[in-house]
Amino acid sequence: MTVESYRELLKAGPFPGRIDPWAEVGHYFQQIHAGMIAFCLEQIQDSLLALDLLASTQSSLQETDVWHFMRHRPKLSNWSYADAAAELGIDPGIPLYPDDHEPHAIYIWNSEAQLVTVLEVILPFTKLEGDRHFQYLMRREHLLWNGINVVEIDATRSENRLLNSWYTKNNAYHTAIFMPGESPRIVPSTFDEPLKRFALPLIRSVIAVDAQNAYEKAYRLNETGYAVSIDGRYTKNDLPYSDMIPDDQHAALLDSVTTWRARLESLRGESP
Repeated sequence: MTVESYRELLKAGPFPGRIDPWAEVGHYFQQIHAGMIAFCLEQIQDSLLALDLLASTQSSLQETDVWHFMRHRPKLSNWSYADAAAELGIDPGIPLYPDDHEPHAIYIWNSEAQLVTVLEVILPFTKLEGDRHFQYLMRREHLLWNGINVVEIDATRSENRLLNSWYTKNNAYHTAIFMPGESPRIVPSTFDEPLKRFALPLIRSVIAVDAQNAYEKAYRLNETGYAVSIDGRYTKNDLPYSDMIPDDQHAALLDSVTTWRARLESLRGESP
């Protein structure tokens, strides 16, 4: 057994190339969400710089009032407040950073510090009907009204959606693309296929984003991957929204878990 092959299988989990349905709720997806944002940014950063655009991760509109970001301007030079204060012999103070568990989104700006596009990965609780759901929809509408694109990757199944249509109702996952003055667009993915690539709208241009690639990197992000944390809960009773999955697919999912465990055992058995 090579350590590398065992570790790769461990991190890949039972569902490589698609969403792990057991990882769609709770603290698992909260952590995967953070990784997806980071890896989406990693994908697009160079392409954005070539277009003279800047991007950063900041507090998600799922948590924060949109006005904060309409007023905010990115750092466009190498000027440092801390260095300037130090030249005067003044303590610049202690920088405060957001809580690590606070959800983030990607904000894209032009060279004049105007917000162009916001890319969100939607958390399950945002889709639950109530104040949080309503406030997010209002923030999205405010951005569109101000000429800003909004893109939402929805990588968890649920009965409620932030955009209701036949496509969101009949597909497990989707990316929704909102552009000012245009009808929304949906890039749907079925339950047993990967998240699809999509074209991220900017200013009269687009760049490609591979949502599944970002998901898989995020899923493997911790030392052993999230499958190890979930293992033991890979049961029908622990499967989120199990009533939305046909019985024959339940069996196929559990078979995939069994096969994954057997392959791990086989690799361990090959150990000298």
